[in-house]
Formats: sequence, structure tokens, C-alpha cells
Amino acid sequence: MTDPLRTLADDGYALIPTALGAAEVAALLAATGSLPAPAPDDTRGGHRDLFSLLPAVRALAGRTEPRRWPAAVLGPDCFAVRAILFDKTPGANWKVAWHQDLTIPTRARVELRGSRTCSRRRRCWSACSR
Repeated sequence: MTDPLRTLADDGYALIPTALGAAEVAALLAATGSLPAPAPDDTRGGHRDLFSLLPAVRALAGRTEPRRWPAAVLGPDCFAVRAILFDKTPGANWKVAWHQDLTIPTRARVELRGSRTCSRRRRCWSACSR
């Protein structure tokens, strides 16, 4: 396997196939079975707040091994702030060009030097990095 940190530096992202074991993936797949079914007219294609909807996702995000690679880049105090499940079905399919999300959800309004004004969406403030 190539060095994920080098790949991240070169390409801006890295795929780490060994980040989760087969048992962890199976447990997450099983947990998604408890998610509410989308309404027939729902075109959003997924769920945006998996930390609230699936305790197994919140627990996994706090475990040491899945945090190993983010912590190597962001430092040992980093933590996940959002978990989103995209489910692109024929009824909820969309084209999205390559982009980078520049907002981070926060508990309260935060103004960052050199950033855009914060916004509030779905009862959540977001700090914008640019």
C-alpha cells in the first residue's frame, strides 16, 4: 500500500482500504437497516445526521483505529463533526462536479479571521473556511 499521507499531500485525498475491518463494515451496514425509509417524494438521497440517527456511527467515529489517519494530519485532538450517508437511487440521483466542502458545523456562531460569514442551516451553525 502506498503511503496515505503522501497521497493526501500529492492528490488532496487518500483512500485507505484498511481503515475499517470487515466486522465493522458489516455492523455499520446492519445498523443502516434501522434508518427511516425516505418519503416517496424525497429526492435528497440519504441522511445527513447519522451521529444522532445511528449510535453505532458515533461510537465508531470515537474509536482509536478509524481516527488514526485523520489524527496523523489534524493532530490527536481532532474529532468528527458530521456523518452523512449518501444513497443515490434512481429517484434521488444528482450530478455533482468535484468540489470541496468548506464549512464545518459548530454548536454556536463562530467568526474566523479570513473566512466568510457563518451561516445557519437546519438548526446548525457552520463556520466557513474561505
